[in-house]
Amino acid sequence: MIIEILTQEYIKPELETKDKKGVIEELLFLLPIQNKTEILKKILQRERLMTTGIGRGIAVPRYIGPEIERIFLCFGIKKRGIDFDSLDSEQAKIFFLLLAPLKEEEYYVKILSHILKISNPDSFKKMLFETERREDFITLFKKMEPHT
Repeated sequence: MIIEILTQEYIKPELETKDKKGVIEELLFLLPIQNKTEILKKILQRERLMTTGIGRGIAVPRYIGPEIERIFLCFGIKKRGIDFDSLDSEQAKIFFLLLAPLKEEEYYVKILSHILKISNPDSFKKMLFETERREDFITLFKKMEPHT
């Protein structure tokens, strides 16, 4: 499921930024989409309403809207952590940026649910922190995909 939309180009093994806005911007600017500045504003507006720092070191900033042409997923790590206003007050270190068009709402919810499920175990987080190359992240996410 994640592997269907996450490609190497959308992975940032070590984020350079030091704040919430920077994380979202850094991941967003990996994507080949129009109106990045407007979409950034909408993501930040959503963050002001309710944080996407879900806790346990994970944040999933996201946006679903009519100007998004297809579903996108980006991934990044900041080993030193960033204050993301997380629900548990822990710094976030693992970031998924999820964007989707309105017509993909059901798929968007499935992907979000899957991200939350696979990224929760400490053993998986440890493997993510030990990974450095984009292709190795892809391999790791493939291992976590449900077998059908």
